[in-house]
Amino acid sequence: MQSMFFAFCGIVLLGVLLPAGASKISLSYAESVSRAAVLESARRPTLRLRRLVSLLKRSEDRAIATLIARQFRYDIRFKMTVLGIIPLTALYVYQGLQGGGRIYDPFQQGFDIKGMAGSSLLYVAIILFPGILKDEIGKSDNFQAAWVFFTTPADRATLVLAVKRVLTAYFLIPYLFLLGFVFYYFFRNPLHVVMHEVVILLASQLLLQIAFFISPRLPFSAPRGMGERVGLTTFIMLLGPVLLLVMLAFFSRFFYTNALSYIVGTSALGILVMIVERLLRLRVLRKVGGLEFAG
Repeated sequence: MQSMFFAFCGIVLLGVLLPAGASKISLSYAESVSRAAVLESARRPTLRLRRLVSLLKRSEDRAIATLIARQFRYDIRFKMTVLGIIPLTALYVYQGLQGGGRIYDPFQQGFDIKGMAGSSLLYVAIILFPGILKDEIGKSDNFQAAWVFFTTPADRATLVLAVKRVLTAYFLIPYLFLLGFVFYYFFRNPLHVVMHEVVILLASQLLLQIAFFISPRLPFSAPRGMGERVGLTTFIMLLGPVLLLVMLAFFSRFFYTNALSYIVGTSALGILVMIVERLLRLRVLRKVGGLEFAG
């Protein structure tokens, strides 16, 4: 009898608490839980982004890196452009290895231009990657939001050059790091891989500087579509790979013969990159410094 009484009280209590609990828990509590889950999921990539961006010294570089990361997250076209480089590189490597082809070590004795010609598609992908990204970062469907660059106290020329530095730090260098495993598979000499990639990095920097020299542009400030500049596209698609292949063939012929010649050639290329960097800053100051927002 007593057990039946307690069971009846439990049913009554459940009947009283269930409507109250449904109105409070299912709405307010569930909403707060879902909001906390959303904030937590958004906070994790934000924290990772902050740690990654904090590695950059200049405030302009950190701002541009954050902007590019946000654009990558929400702009599908930009995201597909970046992610499409990896399968494109794999395709180029596969095509270059067809018919018994291979990626030759340019430091080996008896290496000639024909050896590099067999792996030319890989070097084409190397220069296309930063060039295509440079062109893509200048465009956006939401280009009207570029008004913020004209209200901020930051120097616009510095922001343009920050795009190049961020491209190098977070795209080109990691990309070359991944390609280092491909080179090591064929070279079987880690020192040759590192020395060769140093030259590729400097050559890629020089060609990226030329691309910015041709078309200095604030990030995501131009509309996509017709009427885009043909000169930059021609340089990226045609002249860029040709110049890179000629430069690497020249280095393999004259500067990869011994350690002293390698140091001389690499130092000369590094000095050239620094000179062009100064000229690029003057060009960007003249081109971007007097711009007015016309969106």
